[in-house]
Amino acid sequence: FFILLTWLLFPTLRTFPFKLIAFLSASDFLASIAYILSFDESAEHCNKQDQCAVLGFSLHFFLCASFMWIFAISCNMNLVLVQRVGNDILQYEKYYHILTWGTCIVLSVTPLFFNAYGDAGNYCWIKTEHERYLGTFVYYIPLLLVMVMSSVNFFLSLLKMKAGQDRKTTGEVVRVKIRLALYVAVFLLFHFFEITKKIHVLLDPRNPRFGLYFLTRI
Repeated sequence: FFILLTWLLFPTLRTFPFKLIAFLSASDFLASIAYILSFDESAEHCNKQDQCAVLGFSLHFFLCASFMWIFAISCNMNLVLVQRVGNDILQYEKYYHILTWGTCIVLSVTPLFFNAYGDAGNYCWIKTEHERYLGTFVYYIPLLLVMVMSSVNFFLSLLKMKAGQDRKTTGEVVRVKIRLALYVAVFLLFHFFEITKKIHVLLDPRNPRFGLYFLTRI
């Protein structure tokens, strides 16, 4: 919310990269709203199954949008720093939207054919009985692919950056490199335990590990 508020209040910060971050923040914000509301609906899932399914769909859609905008940001950095597209980068915005929202629609609509949205335990998402297989294909596998491809884009962008001749330019390049590295570190760390938990559940579903569930939720 703070990022979105900053975007609205300070016109000078409305650069194209910040615009992509604003879309990412909006997706995170809406996913958080759906997640919070889903606890109330799942508490009375017997009487509010339809509401829980709607919230589950909304949560899944915006969670997918969140990691897809991370991928779009990594592609943008690759195009600017590696491909050197310059001012032509602005024409790629429509492709980012098509890629992000198109992918989210496909991943979110698929569970509807299986009536898979509903009570997921203590919140609304893909039902527990569908999460192991369907949830893997419409969420965890796409997330893992995005993690790998985004990391490659960030890594190539880091390698391509070269320091200038003067100290001021060198210092700025170092700061940008640190920010790029933090993008990779935060994104991977944020989803690492989630992916690890899912792999463990698939391999050993009868022995869930409290530690992995705890680390996923923090």
